Amino acid sequence: MMEVRSIVPAPSGLQGHCKMRMRWARFRALVDAGDSGSRTRRSDESKSMSECFQTFNIAMPTLTNEIISAAILGFEEQRRRLDVQIAELRAMLSPSADGSTSSPKPTGRKKRRMSAAGRKAIAEGQRKRWAAAKAPAAAPKAAKKPKRKLSAAGRAAIVAALKKRWAAKKAAVK
Repeated sequence: MMEVRSIVPAPSGLQGHCKMRMRWARFRALVDAGDSGSRTRRSDESKSMSECFQTFNIAMPTLTNEIISAAILGFEEQRRRLDVQIAELRAMLSPSADGSTSSPKPTGRKKRRMSAAGRKAIAEGQRKRWAAAKAPAAAPKAAKKPKRKLSAAGRAAIVAALKKRWAAKKAAVK
C-alpha cells in the first residue's frame, strides 16, 4: 500500500512559519492515521489546510490521480479495520457460534398475578369505603347551638363592677 505522506510533500514555503509547520504536521498525521480530525481542536488549529495556504499565498497541491487513488486505498483499509472491529464487538455481544445477536431473556422473579377472587375482594372493599365516605354527606347536619346571650342581671353586675373599679382608680389619683 502506498503511503500518503510520501505523495504529499510539505510545501517549501512553510519552513519559516512555526504555526503552519505545526498545522502541516498535524495534517500529515491525520492523513496517515486516517482520522478526520479530533472534536476538541484548539482555535489556532481550526483552519483547514486550504485556508492556511491562502493565508501565506502558497499554491495548494493539486489532487493528482496518484493522490486520489492513495486516499481511496487508505479509506478502504480503514473500512476493513472497522469491519473487523465491529465483528469482534458483535461476537462479544452474542455467545452463539453464528455471531447473531439474540435478545436476552429477562432474569428475576416472574410477574405476580392476582386471582379473580382477590380482585373481587379488593373491589368490594373499595365500594364499601366509597359508600362510607359518601354517607355522611347525605345525612342532615346537626342543628347549630344557639348563640349565648347576656341576661339583664349579668349585664347590670358587669356595669356595677366597672363603676366600682373606675371610682377606686379616681380616688387613688387624688
